[in-house]
Amino acid sequence: MSISTAMSLGEIALSSPAAARLLEAYHLNEDCDDEHTLAQACRRANRDLAEVVTALARLRQDGQDHPCVSERTLTEQAGFIAGRHHAFTRAKLPLIETLLAKVIKAHGAAHAEVKAVGECFVELSAMLEAHLLKEEQFLLPYIKALDKQACGARLSPLAGFASIDDVICQNEAEHKRLGERLKKMRELTADYALPDDVSSTFRSVYRALEELETNLMHHIFLENALLFPRVCHRDVRAGDD
Repeated sequence: MSISTAMSLGEIALSSPAAARLLEAYHLNEDCDDEHTLAQACRRANRDLAEVVTALARLRQDGQDHPCVSERTLTEQAGFIAGRHHAFTRAKLPLIETLLAKVIKAHGAAHAEVKAVGECFVELSAMLEAHLLKEEQFLLPYIKALDKQACGARLSPLAGFASIDDVICQNEAEHKRLGERLKKMRELTADYALPDDVSSTFRSVYRALEELETNLMHHIFLENALLFPRVCHRDVRAGDD
């Protein structure tokens, strides 16, 4: 697939798994807005547009631009996201919390940024716990019901929500706020640059935070660009039946 600087991040990410990973590596979508063009995203992230275009073109030359082809049902796709990303997040949050407490105690006086990171992480963790629970209580059961409806089952209304669009809009707004917290932590740490005088625990917590960021941004991409459009399309079709 030929990449244009006028293409949206969502279009590029959907073109291949390798392209999606490359956009994540350049931190081009930290505000979780797939509608930004490549040129706009590079400008906002202060990245060299020509360098990114060259890197994307290299994927094609190396044969890594094979398309994202998913034959999963909605239920399978939602289950994959919950099984891989929800589980990863729930395992990572308490680990990072423990490591951060140790790092703040040992290095907080010399490195004030870790205190600020700790405060930001507390906000992020609370938001994530509530967000995952909402997805598991409302969104994922509804998605399973959509698949069952294709087999003749009746679709129950979403308790507390006017429509699935409301649920998805709330999820996308929360994704944006989560992305803002990730961006803030990256700014506080100067892209997780390690000071020279720090312990192995300090290094471990920065590495864990980067792993959380990578996993969460991929989680958000899978939902915003792949899952949610399919759900909305299926829901419209279901309403016409």
